[in-house]
Amino acid sequence: MRAGELIERLPIGKPVLHDVIGPPSILTLQRSSAQTFAKHGKRSGSSIPRRVFMLPDHSIPAYSVEVAEGVDLMESFGRECGLKVYREGDGIEHVVLIEDGHIVPWDIVLGTDSHTCTNGAMGALAFGVGTTDGALRHGDRPHLRLRGPGDVPVRVDRQISERGSTPRT
Repeated sequence: MRAGELIERLPIGKPVLHDVIGPPSILTLQRSSAQTFAKHGKRSGSSIPRRVFMLPDHSIPAYSVEVAEGVDLMESFGRECGLKVYREGDGIEHVVLIEDGHIVPWDIVLGTDSHTCTNGAMGALAFGVGTTDGALRHGDRPHLRLRGPGDVPVRVDRQISERGSTPRT
């Protein structure tokens, strides 16, 4: 990929949803895709169920009825669609998915969390998105349109020592 290059259909290998963005993503998916799935005689769900992960890890234990209902929605939707849904208290998504061997080098991970990029430490391309992309990418459109970043200019205002650059220089 070159700076500024556009990838029209980047295939999302592992969508990940947590208990804050997961429930609104599910509701968005159900509203936006219900007709498409119905036309093919199916319930609204995920087109890539074996690769979608849901983890309630942000507001656990649930501190309100709304949060508890959201976790219940994730669990019931996950059961209906055959998704991997972790239980409350199983751990933090960025750690659990790696420990369980779900994130591996060359994966393309799209999570509804700003820290999803930490999966890059495993050699994966990983980034966080919001509710709508979270819904659509695990639903009926498991691809993303992505433009690579442009060139980033770096300006050095002083002489670099013969030893090279270090965090303190």
